[in-house]
Amino acid sequence: MCDTRRRTKPTRCSRCGTAPGRACTEADLFAACSTHYFTANPWPDDWRAIRDPEQRLERALDELYAYYEHTESMLSNVLRDAELVDVARDAVAPLESYLEDAAEILTVGRQVRGRRRQLVRGALRHALAFSTWHSFATNGIGRSDAAELTAGLVQAAATPHRRPPTSSQPSSAASSPA
Repeated sequence: MCDTRRRTKPTRCSRCGTAPGRACTEADLFAACSTHYFTANPWPDDWRAIRDPEQRLERALDELYAYYEHTESMLSNVLRDAELVDVARDAVAPLESYLEDAAEILTVGRQVRGRRRQLVRGALRHALAFSTWHSFATNGIGRSDAAELTAGLVQAAATPHRRPPTSSQPSSAASSPA
């Protein structure tokens, strides 16, 4: 039950925000803790106003990876738990929504359509993922290098490539004597 042992009659539970007399559920507590945590640790958004898509991406990755550095211990635990516990999954839904919105904004201004747009969106989602940053960090790759590598991935996804010659068409290097 909500803790109502105060001298004045509370209007809400101090732990989870439920009405007095109503039992605090695990979901109530997770939601209250998540709201508190994400309010105390807001997602970076200074990058949103940058018009140039490449500069916006570089700034977004640098800010987001700095955020991940700052919040690593909490996000590691919550994202791990979200794989197994429904209330934890619900608690990270706002983060997932932020990342999806970020991928959409980072796509703006790129001249890509169809399959190429799909590749760019996939590369952006991968670049923005905590797991991508965490993999780099645990392998000794610093924030700026990680941001540069993932920005390169997005750029590669956005750039049309010429197809390599097929085996029936020898390339000039293959037909040259060694």
